Amino acid sequence: MIKIKRLTMEERQDLIKKIQTYLKENNKDGLLIHEVDSVEPYFEMLVGGDSSVPAILYIPAEEKPTCLISDLEYDGVISAGVLEKESVIKYEQTFLLEAKKLIDPLKGKTILINYSESDAPIDQMSHSFVNDYLEGVNIESSEKLWNKLGVKPEVKEYIFNTKKKVKKQRVKELKSKFRKSFNKGYLMINGVGIKASQTLTSYLVGFSKNNKYAIAIKPGKAVAIVHKSERLRGHPFDKIYKYNDSSEFKKIISDFFQDVDIVHFDKEMTEGNYQVLKNTLEDKLATTEIDLIRETFSARIPDEIKEIEKGCKINTEIFEYLETILKKGISEKEIVELVERRALGYSEVLELSFNPLIAAGSNGVKVHHFSEQSDYKIQEDDLLLVDIGVRLKSGMCSDTTCMFYFGEKVPRRIKKYDKIMDKSIKAALKNIGPGKSKMDADSAARNIIEKHYPKTYLHVTGHSIDIQVHGIGRAITVIPTGFFGVGQTFSLEPGIYIRAENLSKKFPKVEGFRKEILISITEDGVKQLSEIPKLRIIKG
Repeated sequence: MIKIKRLTMEERQDLIKKIQTYLKENNKDGLLIHEVDSVEPYFEMLVGGDSSVPAILYIPAEEKPTCLISDLEYDGVISAGVLEKESVIKYEQTFLLEAKKLIDPLKGKTILINYSESDAPIDQMSHSFVNDYLEGVNIESSEKLWNKLGVKPEVKEYIFNTKKKVKKQRVKELKSKFRKSFNKGYLMINGVGIKASQTLTSYLVGFSKNNKYAIAIKPGKAVAIVHKSERLRGHPFDKIYKYNDSSEFKKIISDFFQDVDIVHFDKEMTEGNYQVLKNTLEDKLATTEIDLIRETFSARIPDEIKEIEKGCKINTEIFEYLETILKKGISEKEIVELVERRALGYSEVLELSFNPLIAAGSNGVKVHHFSEQSDYKIQEDDLLLVDIGVRLKSGMCSDTTCMFYFGEKVPRRIKKYDKIMDKSIKAALKNIGPGKSKMDADSAARNIIEKHYPKTYLHVTGHSIDIQVHGIGRAITVIPTGFFGVGQTFSLEPGIYIRAENLSKKFPKVEGFRKEILISITEDGVKQLSEIPKLRIIKG
């Protein structure tokens, strides 16, 4: 778990100036930070909030910083106030093209990126991004920059208390992918537990801390490689190898795979970890041919589903708590603090699974609003969108959204939002089951809302959920992403967003309305892990 100090706007602006001074003094052309799925703490620190979809922050040595951000999160970045409006580039579904436009002029220049040569907390840049986007750019580690400025995220150590039988089943599933006839191996290596395979390494080994550790698999054998200071209890592996320093770590990996022709790795591995493997396995190393992690872990097993359901109940209890204490005049930032304190008060909760999204009034149309920076105070006739989630000590996450209305009498427009939203979720549920198309479920939900509120449905209908709040399985979206499978877990979160361009007599106010539930796919169809939240009314 990585935490970083929340800075004021003035502190963020000052830090950017210090970064630029360092770049000029050390003959570097710029610093590039790639954010994806809210895992890059330096992006959040500098921009003022995180992003659940791909984004880039580029800080050149001489010119103004540039941010490439999704249209869903554009308003949040602008309202944070650090970047000038003309420096924020908005994209819809063309991140690849827009990223290349931004990066092409950097070819031949020396750019710092967040991968580490020795200090794991900055190891955030995935090898896939380096490989796909930064060809022709002279890249160097940003480690010396952050050390010079004294900026370092806090890496909080924690232990997942996942049941041994769950870990044992998962390791067995991984081993089954590698048969002797193929003579191939697979390596999951952990730095700080942020990428898919790295997070799952923490889940299977049982802890996440600032020491590299790995799971190595070859035909008939799965082992864990951990630091000598660690003690693994109730582990599911055939053997535990212990190392003292990086040279021993590399030798264990090299020896283990000496009789294997090819060693696959997850393409989202951090660049720092990739460099470790490249220097160790050389010509044996290959990006995985199959989406092994997604294939193995996209289906939850019963104990994991029970944990996700438990997280949903905690979310519901937090909604009920808020209903008793919220009043007009409270700020979004204050509600964030209330949610955080309440959630972390549960003994089963390890951390929040994402920063609470608290959006009132016109902020409700900002799909990914930076609530922790917002002083907006709730007023009469405001809708309040509360999107929250927790990660339990077992590792599993929850994510649900509830709507509140502040006023003595609920107006017709709000009642209609509520009715159409529930109808949309139920339409999606009717189109979900094993073997059914995710695209059909998206269309069912989307068509209900677009019929009554054209051009107001701004995002996918749902995402998978597991040890990451945006999980390993492919999303429920308007484009083909495959079919539902037994055991998979998803959110359903249709949305209605009345923006300035939608305003009319029929739609008189800029506001957003979204509800979110979690589901699991069963052999017979679908099970709701949380009920459709009711609209909660705050009077007085």
